[in-house]
Amino acid sequence: MSAAKASPKPRAPSWNKGDDIKLKSLFDDPDGVDPEIEGTQANIEEVRAKHFSHIPYRNFRTLWLKKSAQYIVDGSLSGANNSGKFSAKLFEYSYYHYFA
Repeated sequence: MSAAKASPKPRAPSWNKGDDIKLKSLFDDPDGVDPEIEGTQANIEEVRAKHFSHIPYRNFRTLWLKKSAQYIVDGSLSGANNSGKFSAKLFEYSYYHYFA
């Protein structure tokens, strides 16, 4: 008698290029999502439920922190290149998201 194998657990949908584009457009839109909102569970869950309900919270939280920090740093760097100044936000977000 052979033991019945359990069916594999269904995988969560993965983040794709379309999701990247959608998140960036939400960041760019003045009425969209603020990438600088606090990274609290309630704030992140609200964005996830409204715009990315197909991605589980656990996966989305990690992506949110990385993508929002990247968006802010990229904006700071592009502003620094145009004005010759370097934004303090770059250091603030780098420290918060990568070293804290």
